[in-house]
Amino acid sequence: MENKKVWIPTPRFMLRKKALEFVLPKDFFKNKKCLEIGYGAGEIMKIVADRGGVGYGFELSKEAQQFATRRLLSYVNSGKINFIDNFENISAYSPFDVIMAFEVLEHIENDLMALTEWLTMLKDGGHIIISVPSKMSKWGISDVWAGHYRRYEREDLIKLCERSGMTILKFISYGFPLTEITDRLMNLAISKKMKKMDIKNLSKEELSKNSGIDRNDSLLYRILFNDFFMFPFYLLQWPFFYTNFGTGYIMVAKK
Repeated sequence: MENKKVWIPTPRFMLRKKALEFVLPKDFFKNKKCLEIGYGAGEIMKIVADRGGVGYGFELSKEAQQFATRRLLSYVNSGKINFIDNFENISAYSPFDVIMAFEVLEHIENDLMALTEWLTMLKDGGHIIISVPSKMSKWGISDVWAGHYRRYEREDLIKLCERSGMTILKFISYGFPLTEITDRLMNLAISKKMKKMDIKNLSKEELSKNSGIDRNDSLLYRILFNDFFMFPFYLLQWPFFYTNFGTGYIMVAKK
């Protein structure tokens, strides 16, 4: 990845970030030791550090690791953010007060095993925050491109959490109505992109590694998808948080 490349968040990410602000108190991360699994460009870890927490992160994609380190170098140098290169080394930093995994579980074939393993690194009484794409009826070419094994039904995600021994505190559906449009547009764009790619020989893991940082950084994209343009959609999604209309779920649970 070239150093000049910038990260432009997707509308879906921006809506999810605002939804997180709705479900989490502003001081939630203060004085807490937080682990993010699959941090991508590192934006959520930046929020953790800005709100008084200390962030630890693991990311499979070496490209994403390098990119996030460049973006957040001042945080890394100050010790507010710490990147862990090897998953086996995470336990050396545990236990954590908070574990987060945004758009990660759908990339893992045995999601219950993964969730159970994560919980061994969480303090008793600690919190886990998860987001996943919702409803298999919305499965599209973008899910294939991203290396997903599944999208989640509300009941399945609740059962998964309960089987792992967690207590659900908050559960919302985010993104509606904008992601109904942007997800369809993304499917069209990715369909065109995939015609030029040979993805048949790529594993889900290889596809997953690229999905967190592969972003459109065109001028039009930057003009349209910023906080000013997105503000009405931030407001519009709020009345639908406790419905099943959104295209993603956010769950906060306690050990």
